Amino acid sequence: MNQEQLASVNLKIGNCDFKGAADEMLAIAKSLSESGSESLSDFLASYAHGLAGRKSDTSKFSQSLKDKIERGEKDLSDKGDQVNTLMHEVYGYFLEFEKISILQNALLLRPMFFRLENRENFPFIEKFVNGSDTYITGENFYEVFKKQINFYLNLSAYGEKSVLHIGQRKTNIAKGKYWKFVELSGQYKQKISCLDRVQVLLDEQESLEKELTGLRSKLRSNNAAAHLSQSEFNRDLESFMTGLATEETK
Repeated sequence: MNQEQLASVNLKIGNCDFKGAADEMLAIAKSLSESGSESLSDFLASYAHGLAGRKSDTSKFSQSLKDKIERGEKDLSDKGDQVNTLMHEVYGYFLEFEKISILQNALLLRPMFFRLENRENFPFIEKFVNGSDTYITGENFYEVFKKQINFYLNLSAYGEKSVLHIGQRKTNIAKGKYWKFVELSGQYKQKISCLDRVQVLLDEQESLEKELTGLRSKLRSNNAAAHLSQSEFNRDLESFMTGLATEETK
């Protein structure tokens, strides 16, 4: 049994391909028997017989698991990029409203605290987009962002008064900017669709994270089993070869 054959067997064991390793050992054992190395042939054949009895699910080979994890992580990253793009699109929509809206009842302004029941939470949305807010999460973002859209759509025209805006951060559309308000208002359905898509992506991310956690756990178990099996095989082989060499010197 040369080093190349030994490395190939160890590679299969390391991949938890026990059947593949057993088949290769058996082929080597047959070759050794034909060349006159009966003792080593019997050792490998016996070891192959024991190894072949171990379960060897091709879907759970270490390399297969690594490939699935790599694909899953790429998919997760791609979904994250899509979420980021869509959220920034909606955030950009908010910024356009911010540019054309004003506070008409300045004396009624109140300090803002994040609450889901708020009619709007733009200062916290801004921090969220910049990565410094912990109030908005994957569980509440949809409600927060959708309420923000509705808040902008219900702003009053310049000069109009509305009890709905008492104490709000923004109350009216700036003079001469109502045309822009009408233009932006016509886009709200498309922005709601963006939020719907983000929610779907977040749900898919959560499911994928759970799947990846399971795959990583299986890979850790595989690596432990492979390391143990490799150690046992190489130790037993070394012990056998040492014993064989001792017998030959007698």
